[in-house]
Amino acid sequence: MGDAAMRDIRIAFALALAASAALSASAGAEDRVTVQSLIRQDFQVVASVFNPATGANVFLQKKDALYFCALTETANSPDLTTRYCKPVH
Repeated sequence: MGDAAMRDIRIAFALALAASAALSASAGAEDRVTVQSLIRQDFQVVASVFNPATGANVFLQKKDALYFCALTETANSPDLTTRYCKPVH
C-alpha cells in the first residue's frame, strides 16, 4: 500500500471514530439523569450537603432507590444545574 492509501485509511478511521463519538454523546444526552428527571419520577430530596470545595450536593430517594447528585451554581444564572447523578448502591 502506498502512502496516499494509508493516509486515506487513517482519515476514514478518524471520521468513523468522530461519528461514533457524536452518536454516543447525543444518545447519552437524552438518557442523562438529572435532579429534574428524578423529581419527575417522584423522587424526593432527602438530604443536601454543601462543601466549599465541591459545591452543592443532594440525595434523592424513591422507595429503596437512592441517588447522589452534584450541582453547579453559576453567579450569573438563577438556576443550579446538575453536573451528574449517580445511583448509591
